[in-house]
Amino acid sequence: MRIDRDERGFAADGLDEKLSIFNALGREIEVLVNETLTSGTYSLTFDGSDYNSGVYFYKLVSDNFNESKKMLLLK
Repeated sequence: MRIDRDERGFAADGLDEKLSIFNALGREIEVLVNETLTSGTYSLTFDGSDYNSGVYFYKLVSDNFNESKKMLLLK
């Protein structure tokens, strides 16, 4: 299997991406994206109407990138 990479080292045919939401206890409550995406800009809307107000975390995982951040949900 051959994977071509661009000048930054990213796979030219796309990267496996996963964007998940976690509650304050660390349980994954929703997966917003779990697919292979090509380079570009993407947007989505998170509907938090089924969840209580409070602190949540989102985590973005890619082939060579991993980041978690805090999110505050207010109703």
